[in-house]
This record gives sequence, structure tokens and C-alpha cells, in this order.
Amino acid sequence: MLFFILRLSMLYLLNKTDQFIEADEPIKIKVGSDQIVKENKDVVRLLALLTENKAQLAKVKAREALAQADKTKIISNTNPIKLLLTCTS
Repeated sequence: MLFFILRLSMLYLLNKTDQFIEADEPIKIKVGSDQIVKENKDVVRLLALLTENKAQLAKVKAREALAQADKTKIISNTNPIKLLLTCTS
């Protein structure tokens, strides 16, 4: 009996929740005009930050490519036998 009472209570609460969600007004009506302006400023700020991060990423990739080229050049110019003798002494 207790099980059925709990189940009916749960179904009642779920139904009330669904009614509350359906009766809710759209968000655009609730948002004031000042909040829309703030949101647009935030979007502009985030886009500027994204552009700045892309530029920094391009610089880092260029430095990384240069470092990789230098590393490859040094490795190819190093005599392995001389390097082995230097490491063992």
C-alpha cells in the first residue's frame, strides 16, 4: 500500500513539474534590454580573445617549426662516433 502511495506522489510531482515547465514564458520575454547589450559585449570580448589566441598560436607554431628544424640540423651534423666517445669518457 505504501508503495502505491509513493508511486502516486511521484507521478503527481512529475506531472506538476511538466506543467510548470510548459507554462513557463520564453526566455526572450524575461531578458531585459540591458542584459542583451551586456551579452553582445561579452561576445565581442570573447571573439577578440579568440583572435588574440589564434595569433599567439601561430607564433608558437612558427617557433616550434624553427626549433624542430634546428634540432634536425644539429642531429644530422653530429658525428655519432664522436658523440659516443664524448658520452663514455
